[in-house]
This record gives sequence, C-alpha cells and structure tokens, in this order.
Amino acid sequence: MYLQDSWYVAAWANEIADKPLGRIILGEPIVLLRDPNGVPHALEDRCCHRKVRLSGGKVIGDRLQCPYHGLEYNFDGACVRVPGQSRVPPAATIRKYAVVERWQLIWIWMGDPDKADETSIPNWWQMDHPEWRVPKGNLLHVSCNYELLIDNLLDLSHVTYVHASSIGTQEVGDVAASVSKISDGVRSTRWIFCCPPAPFHTKVAGITSPIDRWQISDAVVPCFVLLDLGAAPAGTGAEQGDRSKALEFRVFNAAVPETESTTHYFFAHARRFQLENPVVDKIFANDFVNVFLEDKAMLDEQQRMMDLDPGEFRIDINADAAGLQFRRLLKRRIESAPERTSVNS
Repeated sequence: MYLQDSWYVAAWANEIADKPLGRIILGEPIVLLRDPNGVPHALEDRCCHRKVRLSGGKVIGDRLQCPYHGLEYNFDGACVRVPGQSRVPPAATIRKYAVVERWQLIWIWMGDPDKADETSIPNWWQMDHPEWRVPKGNLLHVSCNYELLIDNLLDLSHVTYVHASSIGTQEVGDVAASVSKISDGVRSTRWIFCCPPAPFHTKVAGITSPIDRWQISDAVVPCFVLLDLGAAPAGTGAEQGDRSKALEFRVFNAAVPETESTTHYFFAHARRFQLENPVVDKIFANDFVNVFLEDKAMLDEQQRMMDLDPGEFRIDINADAAGLQFRRLLKRRIESAPERTSVNS
C-alpha cells in the first residue's frame, strides 16, 4: 500500500524534452510530456481504447497521439480525435495528474488533484542556490522495496562497511545515532569527534588531520530523505553551528516506489565548497555514483534474500530505531488516509 495523496518525484526536469517519457509510479503507468510552451504534464500511460502505452506515441502540437490506432488526447486527458470517425465516445478519457516543476525535478501528485498543495513539496532550495553547487542529478533503478532504501539512508553506520574505500571509517560504525521527531518525519543525528578523515575528505580537500564529522538524516513521509553531511577540523565549533571551516554538503534523496519490490531512486549532491573546481565536480558526479551503486548492490541482494522466505523472523538492533519510527509513521499516515474511490479526475 502507498500514500496516494502526496507528492512524489516523477523525473528529472531534463528527462522530459520532445518525446513522451513513460514511468511506473506506485504501480501506475504514467506518461510525462511537455506542451508547446514547455509546461510539464502527466497523464495515465494507457490508451482508453486497447491499453497500449501512450509513451510510445508522439506529441503533435497540443495533443498526445497513441502509437497503435492514432487516438489523440489533449493535456487534460480527454480524447479529442479518433481516426476514421467523427464522433469521439464521451467516456474516452484517461487520468490526468497534478505536476509541478521545481528544484530541477518534476513532482507528481498521485492522489486527488484537488488536494495537491504545492507548499508541501520538500524545500530543497540548495538545488537552485548560487552558493551551492549541484554537478548532476542521478537516477538509479533499485530492485528493492522503497522502505529498505529509506532504512539505508536513516542508518548511515553502514558506510563503515559498505563504503570503506570512499566515505567510511571505523569510527562511524562505532558511534550511535540519536533519533528525534521532525514535522512529518524522523531525524537521525550522528556526530563523530576527533576522528580520522575518510578517503573522500583527503581526496577532495587534502585533509589528513583529525576532523569532527556529522551525519544528519531527515526522512519525511512518504519517501524523501535529506542528508546534511560534513566535516570540519576537530574542535572548530561545527557542532555549535560554526561551519565556516567545514566541507559541507547535502544529499537530496527521493525513494519513489515503482512496485512493491522496485524503486526509482533519485538523488543529487549539493556542496558549499570549491564551487568552481571541475575536479571536485567530477568526484561528486562520478565517484559518488559508485558509492550509491554499492548501496544498490546491497539493497538488491537484501530484497532477493527476503523474497526467498518472506515470513522469516528478523531481529532489530539499536541502529534500526530511526527506520522503525519512520515505518510506523508512514503506516499510520497510509491507514488514516481516506479510501480512494476513483482514479479519474
């Protein structure tokens, strides 16, 4: 089950150009496209005639043409032309979704369009701010349930073991995180004081002396996780708010369900240091993708092993506290949501 009345990320804005883009979100086929003015739209990716995916068709002016029999739809989802006949059946419509383009992303409201509230879109302002650098947005297809991915982002102790060659050190796994509530979500906070720098810190800034390091994960219903990460020379006051000497960056994460066992993973890094350094750009654009591929391999395998015996007992440990709290919150939100009676708008 999913939370329907909510925003999800449907695509990076630059994924949608002249051709329609098909994507399955919450088990529903969606076609994303732009009108002649460049405004994004989202429709049901399924022709009302013989259910062919409309994303295989083409945009003709202000219409989307089905690739099978040529039926044409306007951007409100109404069929306005059926080749070979003058009358269009009144019921020839497909669902239209509310969409917003913001923070270099296309956001889609999967529930009742009349309830779509743009103010509830996550405020990822660093994505478009001149004091922050975002080299590239990324998308991975992960073969796991989206809640497993959120677990992974809330418990960053795994960097010690999964990412030892890049961002991990032994000290991260040895320090427990604190968990607290935030608006519509959960925060996991870990500070590691006077510890050795990770290989990443040395690579991007030549740091070899001890650092104070932080990992703050804010997970917000239904599937968004903002990571506030950084490192500063030990004892320079980063914990008290002085980040003037820090390597500071954010990681924006959207774990968007495709199906119950597959996820569209959108992520991007924004940094506030060495903004015009192309070498650092390359590290963030390439090396960090490899870090997330390490996560993907672990999550794919986790889902595969769970599927072999879905009822097998699993234990929880202290490091799971944030993920468990988030799961309970999400479950309550889904169960308290009104039942959707119609998919048409």
